[in-house]
Amino acid sequence: MNEHNDLEKLRDNVKHVTNDIIKLIAKRNDLVVNIGETKSKLGLSTKNIETEEKLKNSMMQICEKYGINLEFGQKILNLLVDESLRLQGEEKQTKQPLMYQLFAEAKRLEAEGKKIIHLEVGEPDYGPPQSVKTAINDALNKGYTRYTTPKGLIELRKKLVDRIKHENGADIDPEQIMVTVGGKFAVYASIMTLLNKGGEGIIVDPAWPVYRVCIARAGGKSIRFEVRPGDCGYNDTWNDCDTDRERHELTGKRKTGGEWWYAWSIFLPKDFINVHPTKVALGQFHQDKGHVVWMFQNQSFSTAGGYWVDDQVPGYTRKLNQILTQDEMIEKWNDILVNVKWSKKDDGFFKVWLNGKQVYSFAGPTKTKAKVYFKFGIYRSYLSKWIYSSKNKKKEKGVPAQVVYFDEVRTAAKSCKKLKLENLGYSCEELESKQISKIEKGETSTNKYMAVIKSKNNENYLLKINGATKKLAKKKGLKQCKEEGNTECYVHYSGLKPDYEM
Repeated sequence: MNEHNDLEKLRDNVKHVTNDIIKLIAKRNDLVVNIGETKSKLGLSTKNIETEEKLKNSMMQICEKYGINLEFGQKILNLLVDESLRLQGEEKQTKQPLMYQLFAEAKRLEAEGKKIIHLEVGEPDYGPPQSVKTAINDALNKGYTRYTTPKGLIELRKKLVDRIKHENGADIDPEQIMVTVGGKFAVYASIMTLLNKGGEGIIVDPAWPVYRVCIARAGGKSIRFEVRPGDCGYNDTWNDCDTDRERHELTGKRKTGGEWWYAWSIFLPKDFINVHPTKVALGQFHQDKGHVVWMFQNQSFSTAGGYWVDDQVPGYTRKLNQILTQDEMIEKWNDILVNVKWSKKDDGFFKVWLNGKQVYSFAGPTKTKAKVYFKFGIYRSYLSKWIYSSKNKKKEKGVPAQVVYFDEVRTAAKSCKKLKLENLGYSCEELESKQISKIEKGETSTNKYMAVIKSKNNENYLLKINGATKKLAKKKGLKQCKEEGNTECYVHYSGLKPDYEM
């Protein structure tokens, strides 16, 4: 009987909470209407991409904090945004894409006699050559006005085969060629053929808007991250903008322990700016209710940029290992594979492959807390370092915007084969069979002292090493520095372990 009473009480509480949610939505709608009226007076557009992005980031942070499924949170947010647009007089379903709005406005201005240079569509200001006009007239006179086979006229496809062979030296069968009714359908057919549902397509902006539509129609997604000045993550307890940080990231599920495999591809566009000495993370393994343990940085203590594996298991940077230079990342795709055993003990390991070749191996504790999760995107910290540095020649008040692309992001438990790397051209057997001999060693001991070692002949070199005493930490650090080929090693700092930053 008591259990039935408890159940009814719980149901009653759920009803009250649901009613409170509805009341809050009503209050939100009133605010949205007021915002719409204010926008109208100011001549502002109803839709604001930047505001929606900040709202999304806030939602993700709150979902993470209270353990709410991110997909569910995104669905709720989408419903709220759609309702906001409706209340402000803008239906998403009927609103034309920006490209078509610009085209219509351009045509209107042309009708008024104004000279317009078209950059919104690929429309040349010259007509087809006379030979094409003549051929079209001949085709009409010969009766080529009926439906053809789906692939196009066989005579045309044979001519295309001849041209491809002449210009490219490739032997193509006419059955391998399809003639489409315009470039849009050709793009659509190609994407629908190559992209499976759930797959990812990368669009490098600025781009033809049709690309994004076709990818979405194929069931794929494009992962593009951009961080601009003021793009801060926040929730009820903290705000990036108050702590000299900015970010745009996606977060994976928490892992409690055991062996895991992670894979991703990363691409930096040509205009990606190195903002050293501001620290930029392009992927990190973070602990739930704890500090980051492994980070993939674009900047290190070097001005050179690139991609660095940052060992932060003790709570500070213990060792940095460069796996890519900046030039090797710009306008190039690089495939990253990580095999890790999450453990607080010496049986843990952290291994990294770059484009099929192992480049880093660590043995020892890989975490200090129960759960670890993978975050990828852009995370910028210590913004003020760049703002006040000599590199900021324009004396800008914010760090320049940065864009990065991620693709083929995958996670699998225990087995590399579950990542399904075959479509990327990699064999798990081959990857696992080629192990590098040099293995970094982690320690479980509670060493109280740390030495920071640098090299005069290698400005990019920095090592942080622990010891039971200052003397032992210095000795061990200097020895390792020389073993790694540096001839002028010296102790830059030694003392109790602090939150030490260069």
